[in-house]
Amino acid sequence: MVTGDHGIRTRLEDPDFSGGVINEYSFHVPLLVFAPSALSSRRDIPWITSHIGLSPTILDLLGVAWGRDWEQGSPIGDHRLSSRTTFFWANHYLGADGFCASGRYAMWNHVSDAVYASDHPHFDTNSSLVTDPRDRDAVIRTINRMVALQETWTRRMPIDDSPPTPSAVAAR
Repeated sequence: MVTGDHGIRTRLEDPDFSGGVINEYSFHVPLLVFAPSALSSRRDIPWITSHIGLSPTILDLLGVAWGRDWEQGSPIGDHRLSSRTTFFWANHYLGADGFCASGRYAMWNHVSDAVYASDHPHFDTNSSLVTDPRDRDAVIRTINRMVALQETWTRRMPIDDSPPTPSAVAAR
């Protein structure tokens, strides 16, 4: 597997970079999964994927089924991802969060409190500002609900760093 963890996010990486927006420059990264024993031919994935899908992808390609009860994400080849809402988290780095749902992109700039919508994953000052209060609130509510879900998931996730014992492995 070859990938990057993120695109350009700072002016140290690109002096012409302008933050505060969600765009492909910061989020679109190369990904190559090479598994000649598992796949018979090249397969391009036409939908948005996420790094959260890398572990499930590798485990599926290796045929691993054990120990995946708490797995997050889905293998990147799962066609159901084409209709999934995918979030772009960048508030702490770029001052904005966004998501893609049903082929439409939305972004909330937390600094200016402006909400934008677009048909493609790029926002700038020329992007369509969402002015309808219902649409604006829906974008903010969607982002806030996912943040709340992440926080709840994190609080409730069991943390057990100890290696499994032979008896625990046999019980599974």
